[in-house]
Amino acid sequence: MKVTLISPPYPFSDRGPIVSPILEYLGALTLKAMPGTELYEEYRPFLLADRGWEYYTGASAVFEHPELGATDMERLYYKTSLKLMSPGRIFRHIFDINLKGFPTTHLLSLMKQIPVRRAMKKAYGEWAGKMPKKAIKSTC
Repeated sequence: MKVTLISPPYPFSDRGPIVSPILEYLGALTLKAMPGTELYEEYRPFLLADRGWEYYTGASAVFEHPELGATDMERLYYKTSLKLMSPGRIFRHIFDINLKGFPTTHLLSLMKQIPVRRAMKKAYGEWAGKMPKKAIKSTC
């Protein structure tokens, strides 16, 4: 399956592009329309009725997407997140840090990012374990 990084045509289709497509896409994946907010009312027709508070984690889909199912959105969330937190990207990020803080700042950056990646991989494994095999055909 090929997915194009575009925003859903609803309900914010009249807004101009403010952020890069990848960040906009991640925002759409993790978007949480919390009850009592304007966004909730705007997304009410698209919210998945069977998704309770336990799905408001940032990694679970809680609304219908015009092109993707909830499982596809969640799989792509993990795939994209793990790609953004790949060991290569983590180590390349070290070179973006100002040398004035070397080595403390660089080591602290590694100490923060590596456990986050491990936790994301663990969360993906738990999510994948709950999914049917055909739902996770494209692995992270």
